[in-house]
Amino acid sequence: MITPLTAVVSNDGSPYATLNVTTTTVSEKVVAKFVLPVASGTVLSSATVTMGSKAALAISDATLTGKVYNVKKTQAAVARALTSATTADVGKIAGADGYIYDTKDAAEAVATGNAIAMIAYVGTASDCTTGLAIALEDVSSSTYTWAAAAEAVTTWASGKTAPTIGSWRLPSIKDWQYMFIGCGSGESYSDPTMGMTRSYSGLKDKLTAAGGTALKTVIYWSSTERYPGAVAWNLRFDGSRAYFIDDDESYDDRVRACLAF
Repeated sequence: MITPLTAVVSNDGSPYATLNVTTTTVSEKVVAKFVLPVASGTVLSSATVTMGSKAALAISDATLTGKVYNVKKTQAAVARALTSATTADVGKIAGADGYIYDTKDAAEAVATGNAIAMIAYVGTASDCTTGLAIALEDVSSSTYTWAAAAEAVTTWASGKTAPTIGSWRLPSIKDWQYMFIGCGSGESYSDPTMGMTRSYSGLKDKLTAAGGTALKTVIYWSSTERYPGAVAWNLRFDGSRAYFIDDDESYDDRVRACLAF
């Protein structure tokens, strides 16, 4: 659940007010607005406003009667839309509000629960409009059969706010490979074969640096079947490598979602 953004106002070091903030989008930037409620003739000798952990506005020696301020120095104001992502944004945070943030803390300063995934690939090769972001944690600590894995993602996603430009899904083998490639594996996509490996170190390092939980050294499902109705592809994460193997669809493996945007 996204919590409202608030502005905390202090004057001469003393608390003055906590204000609700509304946001609007101007030229792909989020501009935060709030009303500073002061009585006519009130003098703010040294007022400061913070949003989350970041200073937003300073007012010195001003006599005000109540005004709407366009705050342009907040984390939200410097955020860019996910649709404008470039390869330089790999490793950054995708926000539930549809914007890119440098860090998890910056996204969470805008609203609790706003940090939802880490951008892992930018491009259209893996059936996405702009790119792929990997969820910051597994859907749960449980394991699932292959048939239940996609449903588990749907159930998990129902409790998450997602940007309107993106959708959660169980990663396909192609999704997994392109997230490795996007995070610097230096390898090219190829159809999976039994025992094929990919470098996991880049994705692992970026995911943990972004404040996410690294994939465990166990097996994770993909959405791609090898033999329809019987066997599906999955991945075993082991150290700096990911091994592509297959499993009977009745076996129980872990699940991590990705966001296609």
